[in-house]
Amino acid sequence: MNLFGFSVCQDIIFPTCDESGNFSVNSTYQRNLEFALSSLTSDTSITYGFYNQAVGEIPDQVNVVALCRGDVERDDCRRCINDCSTRLKELCPNQKGAIGWHDKCMIRYSNDIILGNLDIRVAHVMLNTNNASDVDQFNQRLDELLDQLRTKASSGGSLRKYASNDTNGPRLTRIFGLMQCTPDLSEIQRYNCLDSAIKLIPKCCDGKRGARVLYPSCNIWYEDHKFFNDIVVLAPPPPSTPPPMSSGKSSKTVVIVTAVIAFVILVVLVMVSVIIFTRNRKVGGKLPENLGGWSLFLSLSNFHATTLVQEDQDMNEISTIESLQYGFGIIRVATNDFSETNKLGQGGFGSVYKGKLQNGQEIAVKRLVMGSGQGEQEFKNEVLLLARLQHRNLILVWQGCLHRKKPKATLVELSEPSMEKLERWSGFKSQSRFLLHRCDGGNFTTNSTFQTNLNSVVSSLASATSTASFFSRSAGQTPDTANAIALCRGDVDLNTCRSCINVANVNALQLCPNRRGATVWYDDCMIRYSGESILGNPDSNGGAIFTVNNYANVEELYLDLRPLMDRLRSEASGRDSDRKFASGETPGPGFMTIYGLMQCTPDLSDVQCYNCLETATNSIPNCCNASLDVRILYPSCNLRYSDSRFYNAKVVLPPPPVEGSPELVPEPVPALPPGKSNDMTIVAIIVPTVVVIFVVLFNIYDDNSTLVHEQGDIDEITTIKSLLYSFAIIKAATNDFSENNKLGDGGFGVVYKGKLQNGKEIAVKRLSRNSGQGELEFENEVLLLARLQHRNLVRLLGYSLQGRERLLVYEFVENGSLDNGYMAPEYALHGQFSVKSDVFSFGVLILEIITGHNNHSFQNGEVVEDLLSHVWKCWRDGTTLSLIDPILKDGSNSLRDMIRCIHIGLLCVQENDYDRPTMGSIVLMLGSSSLTLAVPTKPAFYMHTITDQKNPY
Repeated sequence: MNLFGFSVCQDIIFPTCDESGNFSVNSTYQRNLEFALSSLTSDTSITYGFYNQAVGEIPDQVNVVALCRGDVERDDCRRCINDCSTRLKELCPNQKGAIGWHDKCMIRYSNDIILGNLDIRVAHVMLNTNNASDVDQFNQRLDELLDQLRTKASSGGSLRKYASNDTNGPRLTRIFGLMQCTPDLSEIQRYNCLDSAIKLIPKCCDGKRGARVLYPSCNIWYEDHKFFNDIVVLAPPPPSTPPPMSSGKSSKTVVIVTAVIAFVILVVLVMVSVIIFTRNRKVGGKLPENLGGWSLFLSLSNFHATTLVQEDQDMNEISTIESLQYGFGIIRVATNDFSETNKLGQGGFGSVYKGKLQNGQEIAVKRLVMGSGQGEQEFKNEVLLLARLQHRNLILVWQGCLHRKKPKATLVELSEPSMEKLERWSGFKSQSRFLLHRCDGGNFTTNSTFQTNLNSVVSSLASATSTASFFSRSAGQTPDTANAIALCRGDVDLNTCRSCINVANVNALQLCPNRRGATVWYDDCMIRYSGESILGNPDSNGGAIFTVNNYANVEELYLDLRPLMDRLRSEASGRDSDRKFASGETPGPGFMTIYGLMQCTPDLSDVQCYNCLETATNSIPNCCNASLDVRILYPSCNLRYSDSRFYNAKVVLPPPPVEGSPELVPEPVPALPPGKSNDMTIVAIIVPTVVVIFVVLFNIYDDNSTLVHEQGDIDEITTIKSLLYSFAIIKAATNDFSENNKLGDGGFGVVYKGKLQNGKEIAVKRLSRNSGQGELEFENEVLLLARLQHRNLVRLLGYSLQGRERLLVYEFVENGSLDNGYMAPEYALHGQFSVKSDVFSFGVLILEIITGHNNHSFQNGEVVEDLLSHVWKCWRDGTTLSLIDPILKDGSNSLRDMIRCIHIGLLCVQENDYDRPTMGSIVLMLGSSSLTLAVPTKPAFYMHTITDQKNPY
């Protein structure tokens, strides 16, 4: 929030031109901008007032968004956007980016990506100059209204993030307010944006009867008069009134029988649906570069870190300032009386000199400027703080020196090669931020049994099936046992959890090489491994992270914080054993809201969890200087509080009813008149009988249809013996495995071409003899492979066993005869299968549908190439429109939607499976045009390579 502007609403409010870049007349960017603005509101199906458009390719891509106030009619909305876009272009004729507001709409365009990026850098404020008659009462009622609107607007429907309401003000007045966010933001982003806007009100508009705060991503507005229209929400139609029943005996019987039969039919349909669904399910069915440590995190997030537990002897030696002080004479001698020849450089806070102590230790001495005005006590406190900040990428502050008015700091000098370069961490792509790591335990030797066990447990940690976001693994025997656990924050989904753990696994091994124990914390997860037992053993040795944004009144902050911490600690420790997690909020000082979160690893008992969290809570005053954003990270528990919401809302199921509570007594059923009981008895006997017979017949029919459907080739492979070939037949067919018949070598054996006596050509894979696979395991595997039949899989005909010989007999397929192209490269080449393999196949299908071409080959002029290569070249060259099937172009389909589908398809077929999105993400991408898509990387071209090989096996 760099700017406060005050204005009266005339024409466009606060037109702002981005001076960071200009475009030239008649340039590609100008043409893209004009097209984007002119066609922005052309989609008449949009009724929720939010429009977005991306035109062109980088670097000339233009991104435009427009948002209308939530109570504005569609025609007024489109008219406002069109008028304001024309006006804004006149006010910013050459700038690549601009933004402007109107009473009814907002328009913004830029060459940078807008969708999904929260922007609260600049705030514009307008205010009513009239003061409230009772400021305290007005502020109290306003605060209640704004809290209500913030919650409603941030969690509104997926397409309209808008809320408006009114409340009583002082002395028979009323306060009207509205809030709105752009729908492309996440719920947390929307909440934080509105929260930031609310916090500006006391600074700019305290006691004023009206104000507006305008951010690019959200806005709030309140007045003492009504300025918005009511949005009518249509209620669902009332249930139709049933026709009056006749009083006759026969009609009552008909009604009873009809009602019972209708209910039975409904139950039968549900049962059939469940059976079909269950059967169908039975039939049907990466990482970023190395992460940096604190230096990268500090520079990106302005966080400060300090270790709470002094683990090393060096840390024990700096607990007091006196232990850090050098004599001024020693420093003077070491630097040769601050000789110019020893001078290393000069900064804004003083000169730096190289020195050498009597013990040979080389040091760097910063001689601070004398005009700083810093007192002796302040200097000592600063030295003690700096000395505690130790990390491999931070120069260590060793000791301090005070002599008259010449404060100095002694630094350990690090030669340039010893400083780890941070550029290699720039490839960090995970959404979960790295926070902190700790290495402990002894060392292990390379290629040892412990290392093998450790790699095993770490690699399989996230693959454990769990819905509680807690995973544990153990492998090996004492003294080489490796134990590992992983814990995800209680409000993140399972896919995010496992993705975070996979990232953390790799980086824990890199951050703590050859160490038997390590703990790594991320925003969304924590992993820990050790040669010692972990489960059930609480560990409260960790660290703290806090921002430097402190609250002025410490006691006032802690007075409101303490009850929240006590409540969350009790809730988290008392939760079920599979999820010890709690989050919540409480009103803080002024307009502030404090948000908190606590969590323990589920292996702890309730008492252990409570004590761990209590230790973490008690450490806050000693570490964090009344900071407004604090994390305490222990291996067994963690907590965080902040003045901004940082967690996702979770639906907490109500507790089960207390035992012994009175049960609801059903209303008595009136007795049936004579004769009715016989009718009901007959119905009660006949209907269940019919249902049972129907279900039995359905199962018999379904089983028979399944058998009929699977007849044919499957009948021939129901037993393993029907697949067995004589070794002599195979030997004769391949001419005794002649080199002339050899097709190629693979990782599992050699492939030979052969010909049976009936003239059928085969391909025989002779498996390596050192596989160690037993006869029964081999036969089971063959039976499974024989059942796998698909047009893109080479068919397995049979096998042969003799002694240590293991032979697989495939049908022989000529080069280029496979309808290939759907298998992911990691599976086709290395046999590695994951959920991302299906994503690759889905991406190929998308590209085939949009382009109208098959993947394996198609004619592109005189060139024959695979589809993925061709699509990538067109995408890279900016000729994506040429890919779209002419049939689709001629229809009513949106070109923008088809280009988006090509974009999604390219994301699915990226060469690195880690870069591919999950199927859940793809569904969101296809269902919402407001989601920003990542830039795709080069797809896998492996199919083009394989067709040039000697054989497809």
